[in-house]
Amino acid sequence: MTHALAVEEQTGTKILYGVGTEAQARDAVTEIASKGISVIKIWVDDRGGSQEKLSPELYRIIINQAKSHSIQVFVHQQYATDIPDLLDAGVSGFLHGRLGSDLTDSIAQQLASSGAFVVPNLGLGELRREAVGDDLFLQETIPASVARRLSVAAGQRQAATAINAERERQRERELSESFTRLIAADVNVILGTDAGAVPDHFFGYTGHRELEIFVRLGMTPMQALIAATSKPATSLGLQDLGFLKEGFSADLLVLDSNPLDNIRNTRSISRVYLSGKEIDRESMRSRFTN
Repeated sequence: MTHALAVEEQTGTKILYGVGTEAQARDAVTEIASKGISVIKIWVDDRGGSQEKLSPELYRIIINQAKSHSIQVFVHQQYATDIPDLLDAGVSGFLHGRLGSDLTDSIAQQLASSGAFVVPNLGLGELRREAVGDDLFLQETIPASVARRLSVAAGQRQAATAINAERERQRERELSESFTRLIAADVNVILGTDAGAVPDHFFGYTGHRELEIFVRLGMTPMQALIAATSKPATSLGLQDLGFLKEGFSADLLVLDSNPLDNIRNTRSISRVYLSGKEIDRESMRSRFTN
């Protein structure tokens, strides 16, 4: 929320819309459509009872109004029990929803049948607990002061987690079981980020971690790589990204080791190309670490 408000101030572009009535919902979508925006993200989450959750009546108005302007609607949702009605209302994708025992086989099948995508953001919980500042792969691109701050913060969170060790183990079991349901049902699971959810949340780094978790929980390395490349592009309707083929933007990594042998080999980066031009990684590394 704080990050979005800062971006609004910097760019002069309205990002956050609060709606409490049907008229406000319709007016918000109309204003968004007038700006040529192609995607709306709605928030269906009561934050553990601390705030009012967007009602089905209002989100159905938003979704229907968005459809009339050919705008896709994605949803920030935390509870699997909200998924069936959101699918029925017509959302196209689910962002960082909580996976757990409430995500039943029936809901997984409904997700698969709808074609909606799911961005699970499984790494967020692990990154909160781990001393990622000690990871040499990340240290290559951050100042030493940031690495130390990350390690200290992780130590504090690890101490708190240890107190609730059994609850954490149960959560991990439920996470694994629900992810298995998604894969078994052939749900369109794709890799994505959650901006601002964790302090010093480095998107590129967390993407590698997310791939590793996908494989640990049951995906093959090839499935994980597809979830990070062609599937997101297709899900977002991007016509020139996600594939290595003629006519597509040449955005790619060249690796020294095969990620199909070990998904952690996505870290063995030799070269990076953006729009067909090689990125000067040494120059960027020097700028980021000093």
